Amino acid sequence: MTADDGCPPRGRRERDRARGWGGIAGVQVDNEARTLRLLLFGKAPEPAPEADDVAITGPGRVVRAVHVEVVAARAGRYDELVVHLDRLGDRSPYEVELTGVQDLDPRYARAAFTFTGDCGEESDCGATAPCPPGEEDRAVIDYLAKDYASFRRLILDRLALTSPAWTDRQVPDLGVTLVELLAYVGDRLSYRQDAVATEAYLGTARLRTSVRRHLRLVDYRMHDGCNARTWVHLEVEEAGVLRAGTYRFVTAVPALGGRPMVSEGELRRLAPGGGHQVYEPVPAHDVAVSPARNRIRLWTWGGEECCLPRGATAATLVDGWCDEERSQRLLGLCPGDVVIFEEVRGPLTGVPGDADVTHRQAVRLTEVEELDDPVYDQPLLRVSWACADALTFDLCLAAIGGEECCLFEDVSVARANVVLVDHGATGTGTLTVPEGEPGPVRCEGPGRPERDPVRVRFEPVLPQAPLTRRAPYPAPETVAEGQALTLARIPADTRPRQAARLARLTAQARLGLPLDAADAAEVAATWGTGAGLDPAEPVAAGPAAAALTQDPRTALAQLWLASDRESWTVRADLIGSGPEDRHVVVEVDDEGSSHLRFGDGRYGRGVRPGQRFDLRLRVGNGTAGNVGPEAVAHLVASRPIAVPVTGVRNPLAATGGVDPEPVADARLLGPTAYRHRLVRAVTAEDYATIAAAQPGVQSAATDLAWTGGWYEADVAIDPLRGRCGEEFPLEAVRTRLEQVRRIGHDLRADPPRPVAVDLGLRVCLAATAPRSAVTVALRARLGDAPGGMFDPDRLTFGAGLYVSRILAEAMAVPGVVSASVVRLARTVSTGPPVPAGGALAFGPLEIPSAGTLTLDLVGGR
Repeated sequence: MTADDGCPPRGRRERDRARGWGGIAGVQVDNEARTLRLLLFGKAPEPAPEADDVAITGPGRVVRAVHVEVVAARAGRYDELVVHLDRLGDRSPYEVELTGVQDLDPRYARAAFTFTGDCGEESDCGATAPCPPGEEDRAVIDYLAKDYASFRRLILDRLALTSPAWTDRQVPDLGVTLVELLAYVGDRLSYRQDAVATEAYLGTARLRTSVRRHLRLVDYRMHDGCNARTWVHLEVEEAGVLRAGTYRFVTAVPALGGRPMVSEGELRRLAPGGGHQVYEPVPAHDVAVSPARNRIRLWTWGGEECCLPRGATAATLVDGWCDEERSQRLLGLCPGDVVIFEEVRGPLTGVPGDADVTHRQAVRLTEVEELDDPVYDQPLLRVSWACADALTFDLCLAAIGGEECCLFEDVSVARANVVLVDHGATGTGTLTVPEGEPGPVRCEGPGRPERDPVRVRFEPVLPQAPLTRRAPYPAPETVAEGQALTLARIPADTRPRQAARLARLTAQARLGLPLDAADAAEVAATWGTGAGLDPAEPVAAGPAAAALTQDPRTALAQLWLASDRESWTVRADLIGSGPEDRHVVVEVDDEGSSHLRFGDGRYGRGVRPGQRFDLRLRVGNGTAGNVGPEAVAHLVASRPIAVPVTGVRNPLAATGGVDPEPVADARLLGPTAYRHRLVRAVTAEDYATIAAAQPGVQSAATDLAWTGGWYEADVAIDPLRGRCGEEFPLEAVRTRLEQVRRIGHDLRADPPRPVAVDLGLRVCLAATAPRSAVTVALRARLGDAPGGMFDPDRLTFGAGLYVSRILAEAMAVPGVVSASVVRLARTVSTGPPVPAGGALAFGPLEIPSAGTLTLDLVGGR
């Protein structure tokens, strides 16, 4: 038996020893000698206690101390007080206490014990038969109960056994109310347990949020869709400026009739139930409009029939003068403006209703040149656009048609006053963080108890849905690509420091990291050039064709939060967020509602109790915004606009709207997506695959060559010929390969090695076939002209040149009866005239090219 019953104060014995105090640590009973041994911690009291200083009390017989002896401590043991007794006690509990002893802690001055060590001659210890343990009344519980009904039945069945007197099962009874409340809580807890276990694995997760987080761990971004974009053309009566943030567009509303411009109040009054789609300008800057840009004629230079061919990247527009002094042009277009080419009349009939609605295309101007036609005394504007915006069809300008073979002019026109818009309506609101529950009290160390900071779990649900999501505009990689091309055109600087700075800026742009306005200003001040480097310039947005395409996996929620004059940024996740980063994540659940997730103080800044957020958000997403041409019909002004708008239309359909990715598709494709995405080049095929995926590359081939100490990856890059004569950015491909190359591999990326082919044919012609026409056709089909057999865009690496293919090309020419190949070899070859097997082989980095073509024609006229 010890004296340390209960919860003794922490460190009390150590303090007693430091003061020189002691106390009873335990009691040992020796029934044969009728003695008690009091084990003391610390030193035994001096002088030794007398018999009267030892009091033994208990409910049994009276026991007194006769004599007390002090026994010094042996090694590793306590000091002892040996108390001789006049008799032994019974089986009752006793307590021994030292009274009147100095340097003794009152807390340890007494100790409880019993005389049950041995049964002496004067004890009343008798042999007692052990009592058989009684049968335990175990409750029968149905552990399969998992819902409200089964929990309610289980509780009522148990109460029928424990409280048989309670038989009332009426609904108003208080007991039934408590039973149903407990069943409800049990149902919620059971569901929570099942949900935690279910959502813990990708294969069993049912919630969209859980699947999204699981897939993020394997670097797969499950997208929540993105909105649609389109170009809107405005017709105005006067020149002016549309201020940013003062207007938006909506699809046709029957109650508004044909009115092109209305106010916000009129829209709410005439169309209170909605039912229309809202589109807002994408670039947040003012738009200059002019009546001269409503309908711009295309100049044909006096030709009766004229058209812009497929692939054209330039056109001549009819301009005018603003005044009689001819000091200022009328159109005033600049690089970066967007122009839409549109066929407005049928080329064969001249009827507007016969115009082909697919012959419409938007282009972004890159160069603008003012010129004149002295023959007609007509001011003109020569405009050019990027190769990515090259016309995808033949645009007819003037044609002869109709029953009377009349000349139809202005079959196609150009339209400016164009605004890029996307789907979604802006709204405002507020959020307030609730007051949290205080944390638990911490009693660590001396001093006043401390309470943990207030814990707040704030994951609000936005009342508006669906929240708009869109990719950044302009896309950073598009801006960086244009900046890299602009920097590459700057002549090499002979000054070492400036040359190194230019090389660093170029490398940064080639890595896909756009330069900012300060870098653009530095380039302009140092080299006196660099127009279009500033990301804020419209020309830096890239081609118009790229403006309507979005990657939904890069789309972010259109939500702006501000609190205490600090703005919070929407991020895809908080993995890279620091403790002070004001980042928030928007997650969409299965019903389409948006949940906000803030940081926890470690990954992203946490929120405070009572913190207030002012929010601005846009609503409208997915395929609902993919409307057809001519669907957008009204401009809605939030404030009075001085520019009278007489027409609003979208010549092109709104495209790019994508619905959220289905959970089933993400669960199926996500775990294996990494196998289809190369992020590191290890083998020769990896280098070729990554190089071929770059824009403007038709194909690529790689040969790993051993240099004697390491490998060198020789990559041959075959660019597409259809780049409108632009210089292929080979250095950009080299930079990309340098990022992914394997450590220990040297890298060399060059154009393919062309191999000139000496080709000779003997061709038999029909008797009526003109020899000159057949010769021209054969040289065109077997040459390197577009569509010919040696067209660079038709040839690739690793493919041989077969006799059968050559004969098929020759036999396709009208007037050819038969043909045979008499010579097929490299121009510098000394081998046989025609290779064995009928195929001319090439190396892994070689591509055949047109060399010498010899034709031996037989027959014809």
